[in-house]
Amino acid sequence: MIGVTIGEKHNYNDFGLILTNRIIEPPKPQVKTATVPLRDGTIDLTEALTEDIKYNNRKITLTFSVTDPITTWAYKISEIENYLHGQRMRIIFDDDKSFYYVGRVAVNQWTSNKKIGTLVIDGEVEPYKYDLQSSAEGWLWDTFDFEQGIINELGEVDVNESAEIKLICRRKRVVPTIIASTDMTVTFEGVTYCLKAGAQKVYEILLKEGENVLAFAGNGTVAIDYTGGSL
Repeated sequence: MIGVTIGEKHNYNDFGLILTNRIIEPPKPQVKTATVPLRDGTIDLTEALTEDIKYNNRKITLTFSVTDPITTWAYKISEIENYLHGQRMRIIFDDDKSFYYVGRVAVNQWTSNKKIGTLVIDGEVEPYKYDLQSSAEGWLWDTFDFEQGIINELGEVDVNESAEIKLICRRKRVVPTIIASTDMTVTFEGVTYCLKAGAQKVYEILLKEGENVLAFAGNGTVAIDYTGGSL
């Protein structure tokens, strides 16, 4: 039985709900165009500023059947509404455990007849689904997807005068957090940046889909905290 975890609670294990239908809408691209007088057609400015496509939030609609006796339905709905209605939470599907969606969830509708109760929960979530673990965290093999999973388990890397780190990144472009134990430099795509001891973001270092190489120079340790995002 495929289910879903919302926040810390599973639909069946914690609430006794059966997931009967789910709709995960694709995020709508933020297309920007401009019309110029005396010119045919329009100019597409969608990627003019960021060199990337940006997306609006997506909607998730989950429909559940209530398995509890009819006499307890009112209490069950109140329990669920008190837990999640209007809250910002993670959503993890049993058949996609390597990723989580995140956004605000709410009870949309509750209907019942003499035999069955139906509950609909909506989620207004960010356009990307995110890796459950970042590159700085230990890997959880019980949730690893051997078809789509990417292992970037780095932890602290020793930099003895120099060190090179390769990251395999997903579709979402991300500025990672770099944690250096001492002052050092990092070179990315031919440009060298100075790092101070501690955690920091270099906003010119924008990791793209595929392989990204960061070359460090100095002495100490360095860690990269990167969380991938996929559509």
